[in-house]
Amino acid sequence: MRKALLIVLGLVAVLLIAGMVVFANYRHNLRSAEPIYSGTQRLSGLRDSVNVRYDRYAVPHIRAKSEQDLYFAAGYVAASERMWQMEFNRLVVQGRLAEFLGAEALEYDKFIRTIGINELAVDLKDYISENALAVVEAYVGGINAFLDTHRENLPAEYRLLDIEPEPWKVEHSLGLIRLMAWELNAAWYLDIVLDEIYQRVGEQKGGYIFPEYPADKPVVIPERDSRLTEALFQFLHTDKDFRQFRGIPGRHIGSNSWVVSGEHSRSGFPILANDPHLGFSQPPRWYEMHLQAPDMDVAGVTIPGMPLVVIGHNDSIAWGLTNAMIDDADFFEEEVDPDNPYLYMHEGQWTGMQRRKEIFRIKNQPSDSIIVRITKHGPIISDIHPLGRQLDRIISMRWVGHEMSDEVTAIYQLNKAANWREFNQAVNQFHVPGQNIVYADIEGNIGLRVAAKIPIRGRGVGDVVQPGTVDDYEWTRFLTPQAIPSLYNPSQGYIATANNKIIDEQEFEPHISNLYEPPSRIERILELLESKPQHSVQDFQQYQMDCLSPHAREVTPYFIQAFRDTEIQDEYVRAALTWLNKWDSRMDVESIPATIFNVAFVNLVRNTYRDEMGDLLFTHYLDLPNASIRNLSWLLDRPVNPWWDDVTTNGYENRDIILRRSLLDAIDWLAEQYGRSMINWQWGRLHTVTFPHPLGANMGWMDNLYGFNLGPFEKSGSGTTLNNGEYYFNEPYKNVLGPSMRQITDLADPDNALSVLYSGQSGHPLNPHYRDQVNLWLQGKYHSIPLSEHAVGEVTVDTLLLTP
Repeated sequence: MRKALLIVLGLVAVLLIAGMVVFANYRHNLRSAEPIYSGTQRLSGLRDSVNVRYDRYAVPHIRAKSEQDLYFAAGYVAASERMWQMEFNRLVVQGRLAEFLGAEALEYDKFIRTIGINELAVDLKDYISENALAVVEAYVGGINAFLDTHRENLPAEYRLLDIEPEPWKVEHSLGLIRLMAWELNAAWYLDIVLDEIYQRVGEQKGGYIFPEYPADKPVVIPERDSRLTEALFQFLHTDKDFRQFRGIPGRHIGSNSWVVSGEHSRSGFPILANDPHLGFSQPPRWYEMHLQAPDMDVAGVTIPGMPLVVIGHNDSIAWGLTNAMIDDADFFEEEVDPDNPYLYMHEGQWTGMQRRKEIFRIKNQPSDSIIVRITKHGPIISDIHPLGRQLDRIISMRWVGHEMSDEVTAIYQLNKAANWREFNQAVNQFHVPGQNIVYADIEGNIGLRVAAKIPIRGRGVGDVVQPGTVDDYEWTRFLTPQAIPSLYNPSQGYIATANNKIIDEQEFEPHISNLYEPPSRIERILELLESKPQHSVQDFQQYQMDCLSPHAREVTPYFIQAFRDTEIQDEYVRAALTWLNKWDSRMDVESIPATIFNVAFVNLVRNTYRDEMGDLLFTHYLDLPNASIRNLSWLLDRPVNPWWDDVTTNGYENRDIILRRSLLDAIDWLAEQYGRSMINWQWGRLHTVTFPHPLGANMGWMDNLYGFNLGPFEKSGSGTTLNNGEYYFNEPYKNVLGPSMRQITDLADPDNALSVLYSGQSGHPLNPHYRDQVNLWLQGKYHSIPLSEHAVGEVTVDTLLLTP
């Protein structure tokens, strides 16, 4: 017995030692790939020495004697921190995930190759200006210099997936821009869902689901083969799963940006604030950087894999972006020749499709292939579902992102702009994704331009699937940049945008969009901007963390009112109503009424729509939370609208019955999940945020071993507060989307421009800069990104010299 015990103990000891060795080896692999922040690095391809100074958060201040060397160094530095992130996104753009991840990723590859992001990028390389091409080529040279010098010390993800990186190319960088444009395009999603709602409930009742739907919507909605609807829904499914897989869920794709003139600031100069709302991923979508060369001195955030500052400031201007919510994609129902799947009907004639064969290598399996069919409108997206290829009716997609445009030149000129005229010249060349760009300069001017390519349609507005067999619904032309409304030094002394409606379309004829965000955030911004005559940087910091919801303030009284004429027996209902009566509509992590309201509202959405829509359509409808929030705000003023009636019962329900049912459902669910004591119903217990790494999110064992994911952390806010805390109504209440970064720039002193990411600069999990900004972000704190030589010197903690 004693001998057996010793043998067992010996085996345990051996296993423990082996485990420790393996774990130590894993950590060594992680450490060996980390960037070098000081010393000297020789790089083939540089023309002259480049100085890279890092601050305490590893923000690089890169100073070069030429733009060629500047962008080369920028590529090298970005790759040293984010090479795996860039590699993963390159594989996404190329549709090659299955090659390294296996068959489970094949549907994503087919999806992205059907859209044709990589083909677009190759074409864009021949389209962009010579100067833009030179900028990207220099940056690409720096990325490849990193790959050449770090073949044996690449990030651990390369070894885990057995990937040997290929040289980086210009089209890979251009593909990342178009990929982000696709992610920020949600109008197409509404087209499919709204079309099916009309199919399901009819035109009259469907009209109530989206009350701002324009008057010139189609009079007759043709019935559609249910199999084609299934193929369309597969497109939605795949896109949603694709976003989840990449660790970038959420569809609000909103942002906040505002600017006040010097008359309304404490400093006497304009102050500009911006916080773009994107799905959370790890590492973040942005990489902070300061780029300095003769005639170039700009700081802010870049996209890893792209050489320029997308949002930031130079020594003359500052700018911020919010999604303009442009409806820049339409779907067309095409008729296919039953005898030839590559012919489609257009204006009475059979017309040949373009076709492209795509071959997919799959890890540990034989290759697969598809034929991508393309009509004059664009790719046949219904082919993503195998059923779609068997039908004589198919769906094609036209998207502005398939048009040629030169965003590299636009951003390059924006980085160098010194005044409103030069800013406008840059914006005129920016087409996709459609953005509101807010502006301020050191001369005291403020402004806003809509940077987008807006299609003008022959008939209809493209909010449902259109007939593709005739020319009536074609895009006839695009609105010129000069024809799109803008603002410059408005009389009120401030400009604010939060993805709200750009302009009253009764006064502006071309259709822009129906997919604007609920007005809650813009209402709150205006309340704050009008709350005092002058504002400081510190005020703007508080505003960016504000979690008061005008939407909740508007809706809460309806829940309370619904119980006024009823006898309340349940003590928990009385307690919940007491909490709501006293609530200030703030979504703080400690708030109990915030929890009651959010859970009740999710149940209100479910109890209002699911019975008519059915589970599948309802699930897709909830993927656009802004639609249900906006629609319910409209419905609540109509207590006997047919949408309140539960079609599964024999009675006829009105608004107040559904409100009462929803609050009772919320109380029952909370009691079951968190106990009967309401003190445990604090918002932060339900509403947490995790920053998921693609491998950590999809392969849990990797996260356990490497610590790829960050969180969970308790999070204030909701999708209707300035400090955005969007959660899926389908999968409440985890925060999946919010401020991807925050910036505040006072033009009185650009050296004190403030910035923060939600996690950190580095893409290496054991590096402290992988997570060293988390607490700053959660607590509403910032760090500065200065421009001047003296100020940069004061924040420098490490210096790296890059030499030829």
